[in-house]
Amino acid sequence: AAADASAVRLAWRRVETSGEAPCGRDGHSSVLAPDGATLLIHGGFDGSRQLSDTYALDTTCWGWRRVATSPAVGGSGEEAPPARCMHCAAWVGG
Repeated sequence: AAADASAVRLAWRRVETSGEAPCGRDGHSSVLAPDGATLLIHGGFDGSRQLSDTYALDTTCWGWRRVATSPAVGGSGEEAPPARCMHCAAWVGG
Protein backbone atom coordinates (compact mmCIF):
# COMPACT_ATOMS: atom_id res chain seq x y z
CA ALA A 1 0.00 0.00 0.00
CA ALA A 2 1.17 3.54 -0.69
CA ALA A 3 0.54 6.69 1.30
CA ASP A 4 -1.48 9.47 -0.33
CA ALA A 5 0.50 12.67 0.28
CA SER A 6 -2.35 14.78 -1.10
CA ALA A 7 -4.36 13.91 2.02
CA VAL A 8 -1.89 15.78 4.27
CA ARG A 9 -3.09 19.26 5.18
CA LEU A 10 -0.57 21.61 6.77
CA ALA A 11 -1.64 24.79 8.54
CA TRP A 12 0.02 27.48 10.68
CA ARG A 13 -1.20 27.95 14.24
CA ARG A 14 -0.14 30.08 17.19
CA VAL A 15 1.18 28.27 20.25
CA GLU A 16 1.87 29.49 23.77
CA THR A 17 5.55 29.15 24.66
CA SER A 18 7.39 29.24 27.96
CA GLY A 19 10.95 29.89 29.10
CA GLU A 20 13.48 32.46 27.95
CA ALA A 21 12.41 33.31 24.40
CA PRO A 22 14.71 35.15 21.98
CA CYS A 23 14.03 38.77 21.07
CA GLY A 24 12.29 39.55 17.78
CA ARG A 25 14.66 39.27 14.83
CA ASP A 26 15.09 38.58 11.15
CA GLY A 27 17.93 37.16 9.09
CA HIS A 28 18.60 34.37 11.61
CA SER A 29 19.31 30.74 10.79
CA SER A 30 17.46 27.75 12.16
CA VAL A 31 17.97 24.00 12.08
CA LEU A 32 16.02 21.03 13.37
CA ALA A 33 18.20 18.89 15.65
CA PRO A 34 18.49 15.13 15.02
CA ASP A 35 15.94 14.42 17.76
CA GLY A 36 13.29 15.81 15.41
CA ALA A 37 11.82 17.98 18.17
CA THR A 38 14.38 20.70 18.96
CA LEU A 39 14.58 23.78 16.75
CA LEU A 40 17.79 25.82 17.13
CA ILE A 41 18.07 29.43 16.02
CA HIS A 42 21.24 31.52 15.85
CA GLY A 43 22.02 35.14 15.22
CA GLY A 44 20.00 37.49 13.10
CA PHE A 45 19.29 41.21 13.23
CA ASP A 46 17.12 42.88 15.89
CA GLY A 47 16.62 46.15 13.98
CA SER A 48 19.74 47.82 15.33
CA ARG A 49 22.50 45.22 15.57
CA GLN A 50 23.58 41.75 14.50
CA LEU A 51 23.11 39.05 17.14
CA SER A 52 25.35 36.19 18.28
CA ASP A 53 22.94 34.34 20.57
CA THR A 54 21.61 30.80 20.18
CA TYR A 55 18.25 29.48 21.42
CA ALA A 56 16.54 26.10 21.43
CA LEU A 57 12.80 25.53 21.17
CA ASP A 58 11.55 22.15 22.40
CA THR A 59 8.54 21.57 20.15
CA THR A 60 7.16 18.80 22.38
CA CYS A 61 6.37 21.31 25.16
CA TRP A 62 6.99 24.65 23.36
CA GLY A 63 9.69 25.65 25.85
CA TRP A 64 12.51 28.03 24.93
CA ARG A 65 15.99 28.05 26.47
CA ARG A 66 19.16 29.96 25.71
CA VAL A 67 22.02 27.70 24.58
CA ALA A 68 25.53 28.39 25.84
CA THR A 69 28.04 28.45 23.00
CA SER A 70 31.73 27.67 23.25
CA PRO A 71 34.84 28.74 21.34
CA ALA A 72 35.51 27.02 18.04
CA VAL A 73 38.21 24.35 18.04
CA GLY A 74 41.50 26.17 17.53
CA GLY A 75 39.72 29.50 17.97
CA SER A 76 40.76 32.61 19.83
CA GLY A 77 38.71 31.85 22.94
CA GLU A 78 35.94 34.31 22.04
CA GLU A 79 32.33 33.18 22.14
CA ALA A 80 31.60 31.36 18.92
CA PRO A 81 30.04 31.68 16.45
CA PRO A 82 30.24 35.48 16.20
CA ALA A 83 27.34 37.85 15.48
CA ARG A 84 25.88 37.42 12.01
CA CYS A 85 22.71 37.73 9.97
CA MET A 86 21.46 36.60 6.56
CA HIS A 87 23.43 33.37 6.88
CA CYS A 88 22.77 29.65 6.58
CA ALA A 89 23.11 26.76 9.00
CA ALA A 90 23.14 23.00 8.67
CA TRP A 91 23.32 20.19 11.22
CA VAL A 92 26.24 17.88 10.44
CA GLY A 93 26.76 14.62 12.26
CA GLY A 94 24.82 13.54 15.30
